[in-house]
Amino acid sequence: MSTGERVRSTSSRTRALLRTTGVTQHPMTALSLKSALAAGIAWQLGTLMPEPISHYPYYAPLGAFTVMYLTLSDSTKEALRTLTALMIGSAVALPVLLVWEPGALTVMLVVGVATALRSIPLIGDQSSWIPLAALFVLTASGADTEGFVAAYVVQVALGAAVGLAINSVVFPPLALHDLDRAVADVRQRVAAQLEALADALARDSSPSAEEWRGLLGDLSAPRERLHYSADRSRRARRGNLRRRRWTEPQAKSLAAAAALERIAWLVEDVSITVMEFDRAENPSLDRRTAHLAAAGARSLAEVMTTTDDIGPHSRRVTEVEERVRALIEHVEENATQPWEQRQHALDVAVNLRRAVRTFATHEGAHA
Repeated sequence: MSTGERVRSTSSRTRALLRTTGVTQHPMTALSLKSALAAGIAWQLGTLMPEPISHYPYYAPLGAFTVMYLTLSDSTKEALRTLTALMIGSAVALPVLLVWEPGALTVMLVVGVATALRSIPLIGDQSSWIPLAALFVLTASGADTEGFVAAYVVQVALGAAVGLAINSVVFPPLALHDLDRAVADVRQRVAAQLEALADALARDSSPSAEEWRGLLGDLSAPRERLHYSADRSRRARRGNLRRRRWTEPQAKSLAAAAALERIAWLVEDVSITVMEFDRAENPSLDRRTAHLAAAGARSLAEVMTTTDDIGPHSRRVTEVEERVRALIEHVEENATQPWEQRQHALDVAVNLRRAVRTFATHEGAHA
């Protein structure tokens, strides 16, 4: 099987795996079930509160699912932000109600002030609660303003507490599923990028600038998703009752993410170097150098897609090292070439070597 076929086969297997495990293991499945459970419990508890708070049980489920996030630390943080926003919004509306009846001008005033207060940085994404709470207090409180405000804040706080309790006790998330998906995605995309790079370098002439843009993909978006997923998985450990049980799997996933993120950076740097300096309009690499670089890129793609055990001294890693060494030796032997062209070729070689060693070191340590 050729490297290109292996890359496509790996991509197909990855997509099939993600499809089959996506529904049952996707974190949103558990989050949906927990949100539903928390909302139901919050409603029931809301109806048991003393009057007049029990007249508004529907605010409890609102507080419950508002704080249901994929990590427990995020849920706690957002719960505190929500309650803060509610109190600020209520505080905006109460003085207005003491002076005027609800009307067009008072709505304009309250919503304007509350919206301006959304700029408070500590409240973050929950700042939308400020004008919402202010508007509710202004228009829906009726004659019993104090009772409505108390019920509103207490019921939402009750729901938030229920949501936090459910999220911390019922399968508290560690965000490993999304992290493993991101790792698999970046690995497949890096291999595909290397294969495309090798095909372009193996040509008899350098591609044009327009052809390069069509040949090579963008690794920055999947790399950033990987970085975000790894960061969220780290945050998920805070206060999580399952963290000790899943310490080893999480450590392996985070190590894989770190290695793949570095490799994606290196391969992207190789791609940019070649795309910018080896164009048909102004070729920087002679064809022999380009073909040797192509061999190195293709052998690294094979390493990225193989299911064999990979370590620093494995056969496939040795092949990549030998092809990179051949590229370096060829550049050093051709001292008559312009220094800039030689530097570009050496940059490609060094980054390919760094990439394969990073991958081999990680795979060898976690074999």
